[in-house]
Amino acid sequence: EGSGLSLVRRAEALHSPIKTVMVIREYAEDVIHEALLAGCDGICLQSEPFTPAFRVVARGGVYYPREVGAMLRSGSGLSSLEAPSQPLTERECQILEQVMLGYSNRQVGERLHLSVETVKTHVAHIFIKLGARDRAHACVLGIAHGFVSLEGALEGKMLV
Repeated sequence: EGSGLSLVRRAEALHSPIKTVMVIREYAEDVIHEALLAGCDGICLQSEPFTPAFRVVARGGVYYPREVGAMLRSGSGLSSLEAPSQPLTERECQILEQVMLGYSNRQVGERLHLSVETVKTHVAHIFIKLGARDRAHACVLGIAHGFVSLEGALEGKMLV
């Protein structure tokens, strides 16, 4: 499985816009933590349908199921992740959920009735608070720290 992670790194080095989903046999904390560090856009079990993961990731979102977030929070997975400087506000969590689903700033603004500039400001604050390098990293860190969940984002998609 380590070789799979090196493939992720090489693929992203060759073509940075590439989207990656790691398919694993079972949730294993070390593999999930490495996938997070390698920048995988999604992770799913081999025994589950891949379609939801591929759809979310293809739209620019990230796919890390609830079990992954719980595993990262409960074990040593978060030990090398810096704690957020401040908790996210309720609005920042709503915006991060929309980003997780792959929506652009303009689309998030339309869905939440906010200006694009307001969304950009919130996204910038999210990056700073989480220490994120990009949108996908912010989503994964948001999941890992328990601020958002993929399931909550998918549920909210139906409501907004």
